[in-house]
Amino acid sequence: MPRTAAALLAAVLLHVLAGTARPGEEPKPPEAKPGIFASANWADSQAYAVKAPLVVIGKVTDPGKPAGKGWNQNMRGDGTMATIELQQELVLEVTEVLRGKLEPGRLTVKIQKVSFPMQFIYPLLNRMENGRWVNRQSLPAAEFALSKDRTYVLFLAEAKVEKGKEPGAAEARSADMADGSSPAEDPDAQLVASVRAFCRALADWASPPKLAADEEARIKALVADLGSDDFDKREAAEAELRKTGARAKVQLEAAAKDPDPERSFRARELLKAAEPVPGRTELPGGAPAAPKPDVMKKRPEAKPELEVLPAPVPVPMPAPAPLPPAAAE
Repeated sequence: MPRTAAALLAAVLLHVLAGTARPGEEPKPPEAKPGIFASANWADSQAYAVKAPLVVIGKVTDPGKPAGKGWNQNMRGDGTMATIELQQELVLEVTEVLRGKLEPGRLTVKIQKVSFPMQFIYPLLNRMENGRWVNRQSLPAAEFALSKDRTYVLFLAEAKVEKGKEPGAAEARSADMADGSSPAEDPDAQLVASVRAFCRALADWASPPKLAADEEARIKALVADLGSDDFDKREAAEAELRKTGARAKVQLEAAAKDPDPERSFRARELLKAAEPVPGRTELPGGAPAAPKPDVMKKRPEAKPELEVLPAPVPVPMPAPAPLPPAAAE
């Protein structure tokens, strides 16, 4: 290959690798680098949701001016989560409320500190600067600041609403970041679906929705079938109640105290499965029951009532005989 052709090929390859366009093409915009909170996972996010009365999804429109000490080697936290000192007051355009009472729209979020997994702290301490690796002892707060035009799932405290001072002025809404939580940056559909379903399960568990008359009758019939003599009927009723989840909480709590051992056992197991526990199920409400061993196909027999015997009548004890007199010395 002639030298000029080789040089041209090398130049084209460099342009492609650099993300630039060939002559005559529109240049491609540089891809945004994933943020520091892009490593969020559904299990941690569910755990944050338990402690946060307000969970929202929104885009940062104004990041404000981040400040704070950031993180250093003396701030190791509990060994698994590091506490980052980040002071940031930002403006968020809320697009969806997953938990809590708040209408979508403008919200001021105030951050004093955030949590961050220690396993991701150490790789951040080593980075390339001017062609050589540098081992840092601390991380500035700016590296943990939430960025403009990025979408986040935020776990917040109760929102504060202040009416506008001027007539017709919009309300000023603000909320603090919940203690011990970490944002989820640019969440994918899977993470959003997981947190959304978990927040819905938390709401249903705390306050089971009122049932229509026909649904309540159906649930009562299924609860009754938990104690059926037919194993397949018991299994079918349990499967249906498992799908119903917290909606059957009231009926299951009553059945858990039923004298029938089979019905009460299955009701307690269903209550355990319905209670939202962070990190247990990615999509709450869809977990199938584990297969039952053959020994459970036989319905347990009720324990026979024991005959209550009358209390024994106390028999008076005879008085002790007097001791013989002491022998004279």
